[in-house]
Amino acid sequence: MTATANAPISMKLQRQFHALDTDQDGYIDWSDYERMLQRYRGAYALEESDRKVQALRDGYSALWRELLNRAPDQQRLSATQYVAASQDMRTGDFDRTEHVSHAVFDIMDVDGDGQITREEFSRLLEVWSVTAPEAMQTFDRMDANGDGVISRQEFLDAVRQFYHSDDPEVPGSHFFGNVA
Repeated sequence: MTATANAPISMKLQRQFHALDTDQDGYIDWSDYERMLQRYRGAYALEESDRKVQALRDGYSALWRELLNRAPDQQRLSATQYVAASQDMRTGDFDRTEHVSHAVFDIMDVDGDGQITREEFSRLLEVWSVTAPEAMQTFDRMDANGDGVISRQEFLDAVRQFYHSDDPEVPGSHFFGNVA
């Protein structure tokens, strides 16, 4: 792929990096993921021992190890390193992020009905500190069948689009604001 073809994905990953850099030091390390876990716990009123929190911790841990494997001799990643490692990961199958996606969905699905409501989704925006004015429009874009909720499949499709689609118009391209 050319740099131009990767531009939308690079932009999405840079925005994700800045959301993950919870201490705003210009790097991501494991403590940033720990703070994200605390944000999920707070937004969704979960105990540390909750199986949903443990599943997300396990997913984040595996993802973090995979990122570090692509940035040898690093214990923290700059935005450039994070984007490069994340893009390198997307050349394989989706399994590297699938566990995290399921864990996030399970946390968001507060009432366990297999669907994400607007209110449940707005908590995700809070966790990630997404304040873009159009952020709630992402919910409508992800609700592919227009039934007013996001199913697990719709959510997983959007996450796949985030990591794999160069199209700035697909729902997954809007997690952290408009890319176009």
